[in-house]
Amino acid sequence: MIATIVAVTTSGCQWIPAAATATPISPRPNVIAVPIELRAGETLVVIGDTWQDGEEVALTLVPAGTNPSGSIVIGIARADAAGRFRFSGAVPVGAPAGPYDLLAQSNIVGRPFARTGVTLLAPTMLIVPSATNTAEPSPTPPPTTPPPTAPPPTAPPPAAPPPTAPPPTAPPPTAPPPTAQVYPDWRGEYWANATLRGRPAVTRNDPILDFAWRTGSPDRRIPFDNFSARWQRTQYFDGGTWRFTLTIDDGARLFIDDVLVLDAWQDGARSVDVEVTLGRGNRRLRVEYYERSGNAIAQMTFNQVLPSSPTPLPPPTSAPSRTPAPPPPLTATPVPPVPPTYTPVPVTATPVPPTVSPVPLATSTRIPPTATPVPLATMPPLPTATPVPPTNTPVPIPTNTPVPPTA
Repeated sequence: MIATIVAVTTSGCQWIPAAATATPISPRPNVIAVPIELRAGETLVVIGDTWQDGEEVALTLVPAGTNPSGSIVIGIARADAAGRFRFSGAVPVGAPAGPYDLLAQSNIVGRPFARTGVTLLAPTMLIVPSATNTAEPSPTPPPTTPPPTAPPPTAPPPAAPPPTAPPPTAPPPTAPPPTAQVYPDWRGEYWANATLRGRPAVTRNDPILDFAWRTGSPDRRIPFDNFSARWQRTQYFDGGTWRFTLTIDDGARLFIDDVLVLDAWQDGARSVDVEVTLGRGNRRLRVEYYERSGNAIAQMTFNQVLPSSPTPLPPPTSAPSRTPAPPPPLTATPVPPVPPTYTPVPVTATPVPPTVSPVPLATSTRIPPTATPVPLATMPPLPTATPVPPTNTPVPIPTNTPVPPTA
């Protein structure tokens, strides 16, 4: 029966291979380590991207070119929804120095692993001078003398010499005290975490507090994000009001003589300021800062606030002059007052009555009209005016006498 079914199936059907389906190629995961050189016991930051959401990644240090049996497990990280992770952990104390391969291996079977190089430096050794070895005196062998004979009864045996003390041993030399580090400007301390926790990874002198790292890092031993710093110095101030300004991204705070005067310990980019009245003298300044992610900026300035109205200048002082000698005292003799002499002057003006006489008005005589016109040549000449000097006597006005007509 089975043979018949197989024969019918093979005779009536033809095998057709299935079409190949293209398998999408996922990008290869990536991992970096910060810093790439460190010592055992220091913090190592591992940043990964291009992983899958929720993928667990095991981080292991494997000696380069040696048997993987000497590998060192650092920890396990988990990728977020964007396929990235950030891991921070300390290298175990006692790990041997040398080059290592940092392997990041997924818990998903078949996933490729990522690799980067890390070098563990030899630990710093504190050399302590050893004490001077003083050879102990070797015991003196007893002298080989023949067996003593019985002394004569009259000679007593010689007294044994007192034991001699060994010479005093000089104390071992002590190591000179370490030279204190001098920071002429700002003492800058940097941590590979955002909480100023533990020992700083970097300590250095910073001339000014004016940094704009953007997406970079203050040092190759400090990660790009999630780091913190502290700057300290002693500054002389004149008495008065001073304005302190912080330009930051992300958080910072300012202490003066260990007193918090400006608190901006939050994420975000901004510029804040505060005015503080200080007395004249030295003050201890401390600025603490942390960077969360993105741009990194830390700047601090301060200047004295001048009064709003100008202070009037003092009046100019003239050059010192020689003080004249005081005059001798005067003796005043009282003088009796002189009565005024006044003689009244009589008025001698006599009023003059007016002498104006009335002037008679001229009368005019009507001349009847005649048929015969009077020629102009027969008319008498007009009287001429004679100037009369001005006097107080009124001058009579001449009257117009009518002229009889001629035949």
